Amino acid sequence: LTTQSINLQFYKTGPGSTKNYAVSDSLYLSFFYQTQGLGDIPETEDSLILFFKNNSGIWNRVCWTTGRKMPKFEQVLSPVLSVEYLHPVFQFRWGNYTKSSGNLNHWHID
Repeated sequence: LTTQSINLQFYKTGPGSTKNYAVSDSLYLSFFYQTQGLGDIPETEDSLILFFKNNSGIWNRVCWTTGRKMPKFEQVLSPVLSVEYLHPVFQFRWGNYTKSSGNLNHWHID
């Protein structure tokens, strides 16, 4: 699952004026996740990985978790800790690594 581009280079401060984002602005990606649903619980060798796309177009792994039983959604706050992500076409995406035996292990992201 990959997002559309998000401008993390600057923000508007008023009519016709902008300010560049800085790492010190404490930008975070906040999301909730849960395992299983109507499928199987992901095993410990399965993983859900969050990637950020840097200003060179390279996807970097910034957060991950392994499979386990989760009766409730858990919140994650993933900080933007490098200036390499503060560009006008920033994107993030999740990857799911699991066995290739079918659509069995499910992750839910909100």
